Formats: sequence, C-alpha cells, structure tokens
Amino acid sequence: MFCNECGTNHPIYSNYCTADGAVLETKINGKANRSKIEFCASCGGKVASSAQYCLHCGGNLSGFSLQTTQSVIQAIQIPSKKVDLPTFNSSSFLSKNNMKNALIAAVLAIVLVLVSAGTIMNYAEQMFLDFIEETEGEVVSAKELRSLSFVEEQIKSESGMSLSLPTIYGITTFVTLLHNINTTFDLDANAFSESTKVTFHQENLMLAGLIVPIAVLLIVGVVLGYLARKSKSSLGEPLIIFSGIYTLFIVISALISKVKFGTDSKGVFGEILSIQAVLKFSFIDALLTGLFLALIVTGVSAYFTYYGKNIFVFLHEKSQYVQYTVYSMLLFIVILAVISIIGFSSMDVSEIVGVGTAPIIAVVLPLALTHASIWIMNLAHFNPLAFKMGMWDGVHSISINLFSSAKGIQNSIAEDYELEDMLNTLVLTDGTLPTLVKLSFLLPAVLLIFAGFRLFKTHQSQIQQILLFGGFYALVMTVLSVASRLKFEVFADQEGTNIAIYSSILPSFLSTFVMAAICFAIGGFLKKRLASR
Repeated sequence: MFCNECGTNHPIYSNYCTADGAVLETKINGKANRSKIEFCASCGGKVASSAQYCLHCGGNLSGFSLQTTQSVIQAIQIPSKKVDLPTFNSSSFLSKNNMKNALIAAVLAIVLVLVSAGTIMNYAEQMFLDFIEETEGEVVSAKELRSLSFVEEQIKSESGMSLSLPTIYGITTFVTLLHNINTTFDLDANAFSESTKVTFHQENLMLAGLIVPIAVLLIVGVVLGYLARKSKSSLGEPLIIFSGIYTLFIVISALISKVKFGTDSKGVFGEILSIQAVLKFSFIDALLTGLFLALIVTGVSAYFTYYGKNIFVFLHEKSQYVQYTVYSMLLFIVILAVISIIGFSSMDVSEIVGVGTAPIIAVVLPLALTHASIWIMNLAHFNPLAFKMGMWDGVHSISINLFSSAKGIQNSIAEDYELEDMLNTLVLTDGTLPTLVKLSFLLPAVLLIFAGFRLFKTHQSQIQQILLFGGFYALVMTVLSVASRLKFEVFADQEGTNIAIYSSILPSFLSTFVMAAICFAIGGFLKKRLASR
C-alpha cells in the first residue's frame, strides 16, 4: 500500500501512513521519473541519476510524479499472528484468555523458583552440616540446624537456661536471598550485667543468586509468549497480570522470612539472659526487584517468542526512545556475558579464596565472579570505581579508573594495608589492573560502533540521534551501576567494618554518555560514507 502524500510503501495490512497519517492507496498513479533521484529512499545512500536500483540496499529508485489518485476501500485482512501488534485494552484486561495465560505463567514461575530454592537450600545445608561434623565432630541434622535445637541443648547444659529459639530459615528465605533482597540483622543481648549489640546489613551481596530467577523467568517468558500467540490474544495484559502476581509472591516470601526473637531467662546461679534479635528483608527492595525482573526479563523473552524473527520489524515500528532503550539493554547483556565468560575462564580461584573449605569456595566464587564482571563493565566504560572501607581507625578509600597506574595506586594506598589487601584480592594483579581489564574498553567500543552503523538513519537529524542514543545508553548503565553497588556492614558494640564498592551516579552517566555518543557517531559516519560511494 502506498501513501497518497509521500508515496512511501507500507505493508498490505496498513490503512494509514506512519509518517504523515495520509490514506494509503493500492497503487500510485503517475509516471516514473528517475532523473531527480539523488539519494536512496530506503538507506539514504547516494545513487546515480540513471540507476534503477540502489547499489547499497537494492531498493527501487523509481520516483513518481503524483497525480490525482482514487481512494479505494480496503478489505479487512487478518494479519499474521507473528506481526500482530498487541495493544493494551483496559476493557479486556481481565478477560478469560488474559487471566488464563497469566495464571499458567505465574504458577509455573512460582513452582520453578520454589524447586530451585529448595534444591539450593538442601545443597547448602549439607555442605554446612559436613563442615560442622569435620570441625566440631558433632553430627547435626538439617531440622536441628533450622530450629537451632542443638544450640538450645548446648546452652541448657552449660548454663541451665531453657531457650525456645525460632526457626531461623526456610525455603522462603532462600527464595528471598536468590532475588538479592537487602538484608538486616540486629541483635541486642544482655548477660551477666554485660550488653552486646550486633548489627549486620548487606546490599547486593547475593547478586549471583539472580542467575536462578532470571533463568526461570526466561523460560516462563517463552511459555507466556507461546500461549498468547496460540490463543491469538494480546501480550501486554497477561504480562502485567503475571508481573503483579510474581511481585506479590516475592514480597510475601520476604515478609514470611522475617525472624523475630525475644526472651528473658534465668540461669542456675540466678543470672539473667536477655536476647532481642530481628532478621528482616527490605520490603521496598523486594517490591522493586520482583516487578523489575518480571516485567523486563519475562517481557523480553515473551516478545521474542511472540514475534519470532519479526521482532525487529516490531521494534522498527516503535519510537526511537523504545528502540534505543531495548538495543541498549541488549548491548549490556552481550557485554556482561562476554566479560563474565572471559573472567570465569581466566579466574584463579586459589588467589581469591586461598586454601579455603568447600562452603567458603561455594559462596565466594560466584560472588567474586558476578561483582567482578560488573566492576570491569564500569571500568570498560571509563567509569571510576570507588572502594571504601571503614575500620576502627577511620575510613580508607580510593578511586580507580581504567588508566590508573601501579605507581598512582600505590601512592594512594601508601601504608594503608587493609585497603591494599582488599584491592589485591578483588581487582589488582601485581599492584595494578590486569592487561585484559585495561583492554576491556574495546568490547563496548566495537559494539557501539556497530550499533551506530546499524541504527543510524542518514536522512534524519544526526545530532538528535547521537544525543538520544548516548543518553539512553548512559541511563541504562547508570541504573545498572546503582542497582549493583555493593555494601556490607558488620558492627559489634560500635566497632566493626563496613565496605562499599560503587560507581558514582554523575561520573558514571557522563563518561558513559560521551563514550556511547562518540562511538555511535563513528558508526553513523561510516554508514554515511559507505552509502555515498
């Protein structure tokens, strides 16, 4: 179908032009005139006036002198289910098909997450029980470990005090931990006229656990997309319903996992033991994490399944804001995956955990790999990475960027042995960044240039495209940096340690924006140069 005003060709099921809203015709009346054609209408490449087809993309170069056209009544056609654009319809939001598809996906997701959490819980329990048996020579069952009944017996035998400790964890606890929910533990104990206060707080310490729910939601997204396509229904409504149910499941798991304990007991000698302890998970963090994972991960998987190979046709019909956001996220997924694979293949476990036990290796290795990949990703975009360590003698801090030299790092941490040990364990090799890390900027640079070559439109405002893509790419990078910052605090009687590793918001946004804009412009310039030949 052709536009009555501009002559642009559209799919046969279209009724109006997407550029100017004019009525579409089955044909354009007028004679062909190629003498005035200088640039290809499809790719923007420069062409000879005598050419019939574009040498760059093969597009037809025939121009038309538009004359009066006769409008035709188009027959109603049912488009292919792969290119049917689902739209949000409030009147059918809770329709039978939408509810059915959403509930099937929600039940599948909840079952898979519970099975995964239960499997990991049993594995972790067994490792810990074996560790207790090897070090203490005591055989403890999993049930006794969860209820701490062996601790109750030990306290009673030593002091004569009878305590009734609560179950400290269960399958919902592992569901919450796998979703990387921020955790806080407070303990206030008084015994023999002495008081002890312990505070523990962590943010993003369990970032590696997100691999499990992400894998589950990718599978669920495939199922949801298949169900929507099979029932010829829309995809937006069941995706929103599913996201609400899944988020509610995560929030309920976080609330159930809260443990609160308080007791006042007397020993055989009349001494009083008072304990108040609370273990809780952040409600806001559970709400945002569940909603974000369900909408983004499941949505991407579902839309790819729903459209199949026509997914990029669907994206092409969306605004530049949607296109640049989606492509920016896809680029980050590719970059993070490549960095993780290279990091895993080159990682020396012995340098990270030393001669550790199996439980230590099982916990530290995935944590180190996951956070190291994100740290390298920040450095690869020229974002400075800040390391802070608070000790009894003050706060130790340093900022490292991709061009930090060994001499500069050593001058910054001179005689700061605690910070030096942490840096050498986490990111440094022989006092400086490894060579692979220093070359890591090449990966996003090449991919961004390729994105510019593919997405840049030579017939539109070039500055606007560069600024838009750079802004959206930097925004995605900033959100990732903020969401993955590591924070760990342990205090006992006002003494303790706190560690924070993060990339600051403004420097992260600005450096990523400049890099993305320059690389995108280079890709667009290459496309324009090749098209003009």
